[in-house]
Amino acid sequence: MKVSPSVHLPLVLAAALLSVACGGALEEGPDEVEETAIAQGEQALAPLASSISLCTPQGATSPTAFPSFRCLGNASGGTPPYSYSWTGLTHSLVTSWTTNTASSRVSGLCDPDVTARVEFTVTDSLGATASATRSFFCFVVVP
Repeated sequence: MKVSPSVHLPLVLAAALLSVACGGALEEGPDEVEETAIAQGEQALAPLASSISLCTPQGATSPTAFPSFRCLGNASGGTPPYSYSWTGLTHSLVTSWTTNTASSRVSGLCDPDVTARVEFTVTDSLGATASATRSFFCFVVVP
């Protein structure tokens, strides 16, 4: 006895529908979406990092004056906005600093004819911190 293809097609379709109705998959579906631990309004960025890209001794104009210096610190990653602080670690005194969105400039005084060192610390809006240090030689300019 020869069975016509039109008889088998409804049986195949019925078996596929029954499989789907019982929890089987007719074809592979998309992967489930993973939940993240980021609160609404926050950004997922790289880890917070700080660096001191430049420290420039300005020298002193007389042998009795303290030499001055300027440094530039940069922030990246983390969750902006950032806050900044500068610390004179050895042979340096921070006198002022200015900031903008991703960087901060510092000015200060240093002991003459020695290597001075400063530290730059960045804190992001979630409280993460990152610090960098930089050493530079302070000198007196002879007029």
